[in-house]
Amino acid sequence: MQYANNGSLLSYLSRNINMLTWKMKLNCLMNIARNLSYIHRKGLVHCNLHGRNIVLHNGTPFICDLGSSRSMKLREPNSNIRGDIPFIAPEVFHTRKFTQKSDVYSFGIIMYLMATGEPPFRNRKFDASLIRNIMDGLRPQLHQRNTGNLPSGVGILILISVQRMERDFFIIFTSLLKRWTGGMSFIINDVEP
Repeated sequence: MQYANNGSLLSYLSRNINMLTWKMKLNCLMNIARNLSYIHRKGLVHCNLHGRNIVLHNGTPFICDLGSSRSMKLREPNSNIRGDIPFIAPEVFHTRKFTQKSDVYSFGIIMYLMATGEPPFRNRKFDASLIRNIMDGLRPQLHQRNTGNLPSGVGILILISVQRMERDFFIIFTSLLKRWTGGMSFIINDVEP
């Protein structure tokens, strides 16, 4: 594996959040979405997507740590749920099954991380109480104080991805990103990373 000279997404954001424009953030999110889409098209579910499992090399993000990934065809529940609690979809705690939609939930939390520069629930212990609260509907909150000039629509995408709704929004996400990033020509399903 190649060395990622910018470190993890979490460490990169902690060092650079105030220097990143929304165009840069959206470009990064577009590349992460593209990589996640590629993983899904290969019939896999990542199962452990979070801010330390995305690394950047020369500013380009790569999803790594596929050691927990599983085939979408596996139907049995996971005996152990491992990962960064705020990035795990609430239904996984109920069903003990990771799905593509649970990966999209994790991606929604990554969008939150990119929007705010802060890990979700950073003032909470990552314990059974937080898990219960997430299962009962607790989600990270977007506020003007932690999002700056969030482009219209990004907040809506974050909310869609972290709520218990259909989470198949990569086509919508890509079309919105194209508009926000100046019409970069890119269609997620047609491009291999």
